[in-house]
Amino acid sequence: MVQWQRQKKGSPANRLKVSFIGEAGVDTGAIRKEFLTNLVTGIEEQLFEHRGGRNGKSPVYSMNDMDKGFFRVAGEVFSVSLAQGGPSPCFLRKWCYDVISTGELDESKLSKDDVDDPELYNLIKQVEEASDLSPWSNTIIDCGFTGAITKENRDAITRSIVLHATLRLMPMLKQVRKGLQTYNFVEVLEAHAELCQRFFVPGFTDDEKTDADFIIQNILPEMSEKGTIREARESALINFFQDFLQEIETAGDVHEEQPEADLSPVTVPFVMQWLTGQAHKPLLASELHNFKITLKFDHEFLNSGPAHFPFSI
Repeated sequence: MVQWQRQKKGSPANRLKVSFIGEAGVDTGAIRKEFLTNLVTGIEEQLFEHRGGRNGKSPVYSMNDMDKGFFRVAGEVFSVSLAQGGPSPCFLRKWCYDVISTGELDESKLSKDDVDDPELYNLIKQVEEASDLSPWSNTIIDCGFTGAITKENRDAITRSIVLHATLRLMPMLKQVRKGLQTYNFVEVLEAHAELCQRFFVPGFTDDEKTDADFIIQNILPEMSEKGTIREARESALINFFQDFLQEIETAGDVHEEQPEADLSPVTVPFVMQWLTGQAHKPLLASELHNFKITLKFDHEFLNSGPAHFPFSI
């Protein structure tokens, strides 16, 4: 992100060209998509968090990152990623998206489930469950509550904590909004807020994530002549690849239900990124319609043993 800020001759609005140090390759689009996939994922992990509810994430309260302009960089990256074939930042809470798209916050729609800061979320639980609130008096006062700290005022105290936890994130969200000025994207959000929320808020589309069926349905293998030994090997390899994708997809579902299970970290989106440079489905309907993965088999590698991957993209 610091390197992104150091651009002197370029601009985020220019076409992004990427090269990975130590790797030969000309960026014809796939390398750029891989870079944007990694960068958007890193931004999500470093600058956003979720606690309590799981319907999206809120910015991490970090005055240091805001002072460095990292949230503005995040907005620029989101804009460039959407414009140049990268993934959408589909991990924001609905109220965060509303601030980014309109510049305003409707406090009446906020609830305790919108609080992602672990300390403040834990404070809300203590207020709801404890019979004596005096141990948390100073923290409650720091959240802006000025009434009597008693059990009878639990709802008012909880409301103050919710407002404190969300309103203090407004500067970070407004900095993201400034970054989204790249390509005048803020104007697009203001004019089409409901349409664009599918790119920012999870759960607004039923078909967001790359799955095994999507990869298999879009593979175009260049097969040898039907009935030959080569064609039989190629068919067996495609069947094995399909079984592998379905196996890691099932393992991923088990891992979500049992987070402590010792399962492989490989996921279907990871395989998709390895194949094409992007872990996401194409965002535009026209790109999705024309999206195909062409496989060319290398029978010299097939005869060399399991250490080689026997087809290229």
